Amino acid sequence: MSRLMEEDKELNAINYVETPLAKGIYENYAFNRCIFTNSDLSNIIFVECEFVECDLRRSFNLSIDPELNRIRRAKFSAEGITGLLDKYDLTID
Repeated sequence: MSRLMEEDKELNAINYVETPLAKGIYENYAFNRCIFTNSDLSNIIFVECEFVECDLRRSFNLSIDPELNRIRRAKFSAEGITGLLDKYDLTID
């Protein structure tokens, strides 16, 4: 998977509506106060990114490692919260 090399890694306060992010590795990006609506986050790896006051309730295929990323006051759906536990390979019913 390729690392994305964008000069501006401050993607704060953006509304992603049915807009998929480019597949790849996002390292040191800030997604603070962003809203993801019907956004497919599959095949994306977040490393040392910030998700402060971010609304991810209507995103899907989410996988964010809380140990590698800063997550504060973010909002998740009940289904989406399992994406924070992917690395543990748990079965949740």
